[in-house]
Amino acid sequence: PVTVPDGVELRGASSAASRDQSGCSKGTLILSYYGYCNVNRVQYPLITLEGDGSGLMNIRVNYLLNCPRDESGGYIPTMPAVSVTGDNTHIINNCTVLSSVGFELKGADNAYLSRNIGSCIDNFIDVEDCTDILIEGCLQNGTAIVRNGFASMNIPELADWLTEDRIFDCWFIPISRLHTDYLKITNSENVTVFNTFIYGGRRFMLAENSSIFACGVGCDGQSKDYYTYTFKNSDATVIGTMKSTFDGHDGTRSYETDKNTKLKLYDRISVDLEYNEFTVLKNCGMECADFFTAILQPLYRIIEFFGRLFTE
Repeated sequence: PVTVPDGVELRGASSAASRDQSGCSKGTLILSYYGYCNVNRVQYPLITLEGDGSGLMNIRVNYLLNCPRDESGGYIPTMPAVSVTGDNTHIINNCTVLSSVGFELKGADNAYLSRNIGSCIDNFIDVEDCTDILIEGCLQNGTAIVRNGFASMNIPELADWLTEDRIFDCWFIPISRLHTDYLKITNSENVTVFNTFIYGGRRFMLAENSSIFACGVGCDGQSKDYYTYTFKNSDATVIGTMKSTFDGHDGTRSYETDKNTKLKLYDRISVDLEYNEFTVLKNCGMECADFFTAILQPLYRIIEFFGRLFTE
């Protein structure tokens, strides 16, 4: 593991693009065989920003042993890819995939996280016992696992890697929609989240005993069984938030609070894809809807088949 001391920045060769199939993947990539919790020895985070004023920039971390190969939902819990314990730190333009937690901040004050991307299992960012945290321009999407140029680089460790056509069956459905609370905030004050997003998670935010301001945030393809926000004993203001799901409840699972939470929620948008797509058929009655579905679905498959045949 690497520990970064006072006033030192650990910097890679280039920033991590959110879509880099075209060759933008060239840069600093760490393939981690370290930090898996099933190993019977002491484990630490791969990178720790321990020093005051330390930083991390332009680093890609891949926990390759957790690449999903099937629909079982199995994975190995890991230590956090990056741990922050020092004050006045910055984490900019990094990518971490397939770790349990991407960025863990514990007792770290005045931290700045910007333009970090990836796809993690439990939390992308975990903030605990911190003050004055700014998170902006960050994104979790399972496509970060596959939308890269590594396949063209002849990296033996990444041979037979997960492909994008299997990402829903192997990642979103059995793993991230069941486990991933994108932002976890506990016992923290003055946490600001701005222009930050997740696709295909369980929750966008799970917060307890914290004060939070969020603006321009949301999630798409969310689990249908969980609320977008869960607040416990917290003071939160959320402006400009959206969610989309397939659950047929038209956004009724946007948030949940307890009696000790003060929540101000403005400009909320909810998109229920199932509700909007099938409203006309449902209004026809079940027998009529089944009749139209039986006709239209095979027709769509035929059009899709010939469309691919002539475009590939």
